[in-house]
Amino acid sequence: YYGYHHVMGNISGNQDKPRFMAYAGGDLRFDEDSKLAGWTRPITVTRPEGYERLKMFMAFNLTIPGIPVIYYGDEIGMTGANDPDNRRMMRFTGLQPDEEDVKATVARLAALRLQNLELTYGDFHWLLVEDDVLAYARSYFGQLTVVVFNKSPHAASLLLPLPAGFTRDSFHDQLKTPVENTDGLLQVDIEADSFMIIQNH
Repeated sequence: YYGYHHVMGNISGNQDKPRFMAYAGGDLRFDEDSKLAGWTRPITVTRPEGYERLKMFMAFNLTIPGIPVIYYGDEIGMTGANDPDNRRMMRFTGLQPDEEDVKATVARLAALRLQNLELTYGDFHWLLVEDDVLAYARSYFGQLTVVVFNKSPHAASLLLPLPAGFTRDSFHDQLKTPVENTDGLLQVDIEADSFMIIQNH
């Protein structure tokens, strides 16, 4: 209703729901009483791949239209069942390597959003929607950011159609490695359980 630069918040979690990592980390099921689980057993991260899923979720939340709102602790992958288990004390020190990695990824994504106006004000373009792969782009005054997700356990090679006006541009990933654009099709090789951010500037 308010366009792609609306100011509605996209929340990563809140005190009324179990934490993302409780599900992604494998210790909470969708078909169980999440409040009871928090009272009757310790909720921990039993699947390390949950951290990769959380990083993909954060990349999604920080690049879609709206204002990203991060519930405290989600930036390190804090877990927890439903209230009150989702209100654990914040930890600022003694983080595990996976938690440090999530924290660093969120910091990079926040800086990327701050430095690229298309991620705040830009138009939104769907490029590819499949069961395991999702790709979209944000554009603003000639700047284009492409965001690609692969939730499959296998690497993927993709051809992404670029929006009109960007079909002749040069592109690179966040490591400044060139990404080939052939006649308006972006050739993307993406690892399993990961995301990529590709830009023309």
